[in-house]
Amino acid sequence: MDCHAKRLLETVQSRDDLNSEMLIKICELYVKGADIEWEVPYQFDTKKKVRLPVYPFNSSRCWVNIPGSSKDNPQELFFTRNWYRRGLNESNSKKGKGITLVISNSPMGQELAKRISPKVVEVIISNGFEKSNNNLYFISNSEDDFKRLLNEIDVENVTQIIYSVLPKGIDGETLSDFEAKFNKVLYSFFHLIKNLMADNLNNLDMVLVGRCANCVDGSEKEIIPEYAALFGLGKVVNVEEFRIKCRCIDIDDKTSISELLKEINLGQDYNVAYRNGERYAQEIMETNPIKLKNRAFQIKEDGVYVITGGMGGIGLNIASYLSLKAKVKIILINRTKYPERKTWDLKQEINNDTADKLNKILQIEKNGSSVEICSADVAKYEDIKVVLDDIRSKHGKINGIIHSAAIGVGSQGKTLKEESLEDFVHVISPKMQGTCLLEELTKEDELDFFVVFSTPITLMGAVGSGSYTAANAYIESFAEARNIGKKNTICISWAPWGKTIEASKESFMGNKHMFEVLSTEELIRSFEIIIDKDINSVIVGRLKYNSDLFDLEGILPFHLSEGIKSKIQTLGEDKKNR
Repeated sequence: MDCHAKRLLETVQSRDDLNSEMLIKICELYVKGADIEWEVPYQFDTKKKVRLPVYPFNSSRCWVNIPGSSKDNPQELFFTRNWYRRGLNESNSKKGKGITLVISNSPMGQELAKRISPKVVEVIISNGFEKSNNNLYFISNSEDDFKRLLNEIDVENVTQIIYSVLPKGIDGETLSDFEAKFNKVLYSFFHLIKNLMADNLNNLDMVLVGRCANCVDGSEKEIIPEYAALFGLGKVVNVEEFRIKCRCIDIDDKTSISELLKEINLGQDYNVAYRNGERYAQEIMETNPIKLKNRAFQIKEDGVYVITGGMGGIGLNIASYLSLKAKVKIILINRTKYPERKTWDLKQEINNDTADKLNKILQIEKNGSSVEICSADVAKYEDIKVVLDDIRSKHGKINGIIHSAAIGVGSQGKTLKEESLEDFVHVISPKMQGTCLLEELTKEDELDFFVVFSTPITLMGAVGSGSYTAANAYIESFAEARNIGKKNTICISWAPWGKTIEASKESFMGNKHMFEVLSTEELIRSFEIIIDKDINSVIVGRLKYNSDLFDLEGILPFHLSEGIKSKIQTLGEDKKNR
């Protein structure tokens, strides 16, 4: 700790270096117990002597305790998804008695179609369109085939669709293999939904069935992130199309057809899982990573750390944090090409956003670390392979990856009805294809960690966020899959960051959001806690307990822990008493 403080103070060469960011870093180190040479930051001030009492001072530190501050109550800043046993309410009424459409490519789907009812149309995903009879179709997973299918059947009388498509026959881990999985599981559903939204629907019960999309009880031998992306997309369908109610059932190999049929007929929860014959539902609960044990690794002196999306605001702040932990080599990968270092003219571009970022890099290097900027699209195999090979050639190793690259959808986005497949793939590519490539191309590296960033939008989705929600749901599940393989992976779901909101000029007022806006200080402090502690998946943000969203608890796609419910209730009672 003392060496970090010394390294930081060595960068103070003038009063201009003592900006607010620098002072915050100095104070944070002091709070953590570092020995600060205070004469360094005060060297530019005129001194004035003041007589002090001659009795000795107690060396203990005393801090002001501010009630409700996330700094003093860390569990107010950290949340986690938890699966808990929740029995099926068998008194629920059965679903409508119209036509059930079963779309699948597996024996399980075919068995479901046999056991549902006489009013069933079975659709098997295959290589082309073929009508076997009025109750059996074979189609490819193209948009045109889905459109043709819906034109031929009586859509207005379809009251339920069961979608159970497996990525079967695709066992490789190349980009083309991952693309084939996305195509079978995710893109097929995208085409189906677009065509359904254009049709005259009555109330439709949409049941999405997947296998081991999430780590639920720890018994999973594998996790299939494609299903998590599918379930994430289903949440957006619910908020964009009131005529469709999506539900997700995450099963394991031990789930029987009878259990699945009972859930299909009687289930009400949006997201349930079956593991070893037990039924689970998901809740959000507070957590306190500070109480957890420390990780077995540390940021290494001379370590080589790759940050994708590194020239973004979060990426640069994380790079700055790493440089305070040790003298490291930081590789920032960005799609945008930045000027070569020899051409940097920061005085001429001092108000330019690019110049501000380059200045940030120079500040990082004052700590003794080195920074390289590489231009590459993380979702393109040749781009990212060349960069990673070059890093190994120069430095001989890669110690860790922080995957921060993302393409957002802005404040409006496009609804699924408006969005083309090209638009959809463009948004998901850094999170889905990019993550797959990074994993594939670094599997021989002995990484200390692989950090991925997500967002709490995956909890419930939002209008115009279909591709973005699916991509982030995928990356959360990917982290679980990698941890099952005993690879140290950390997923951090960041609440909206203040700097991002400012840059996008989005409105973030009122009680329509689930989380408060994160400050830069909270973001860095949270990252430091998470990277040091044994926690693999966490949501970072200050929950808005007075959010209007919590009035919808009965229809939210997740449950709230008793602790969170209690705080919401207390706040509501306080409002009434005012």
